[in-house]
Amino acid sequence: MFRHQLMALAFAFLTTSSTAWGAFVVDFWNLRTSIQEDIGNPFNSETETLTTISNPLFETIHAQVNDNSFSQASFDYAWSPALTTGEFNTTITHAILAPESRAVSAGAIRFSSTEDVRVTISGTAMYSHTPGDLGGVNFAALLSNFDTGEIQRLEFERGGNLFFQPASGTLSYFAEMILPAGVLYKYEFSVDTWNTADLLPTGTMDVFANIAFAIEAVPEPTTALLLTFAIASFVLRRRRSNKQHA
Repeated sequence: MFRHQLMALAFAFLTTSSTAWGAFVVDFWNLRTSIQEDIGNPFNSETETLTTISNPLFETIHAQVNDNSFSQASFDYAWSPALTTGEFNTTITHAILAPESRAVSAGAIRFSSTEDVRVTISGTAMYSHTPGDLGGVNFAALLSNFDTGEIQRLEFERGGNLFFQPASGTLSYFAEMILPAGVLYKYEFSVDTWNTADLLPTGTMDVFANIAFAIEAVPEPTTALLLTFAIASFVLRRRRSNKQHA
């Protein structure tokens, strides 16, 4: 009987804290992908941008020029303002098949919360270009205070022969932090890919990246303490019961 009461109490703490954590708001974003080619004349470019906020969001944007090169970004976003949780996942593909080309995919999300939140940012970018060419890729993420510009976290990785790195490889980053409530934050990410016409014939440059950004509420100290006490009491009670039946 005691066990069932204790489990019910712990469950009550969990459900109560979930609804009491408050809300967070995503009030702006800009997600875009672009491709540029400059083979002789004229200069060719294409850009597609997504600005409409929806929850959930499942969308793909695609830019392509001359049937040679393209950039594409797919978004899988969903969040719960009431529970202060959010998952923002982006998949990016760059395929450059011509010299003097560049592909850029970037995103910016602005958000705030009424409670402290734990934010996790992570990303992996696999790249490959023709060995010996001056191909390169910049892989970056930035979390900052929107009003003051103060940087909360900056991740920046480079790959490719252009940056004296191998012609193929994997770039990655991971960071986790607690952000105070009542502040407007901005999270930005980008994948920037070049294929420079250094010594003709120039080959190809390909990049495939996964970018994840997650938000979850941090329980209030009192709630966390009560839940810890409930679990500890349950464990103690169970040990005593096992000794009595031994």
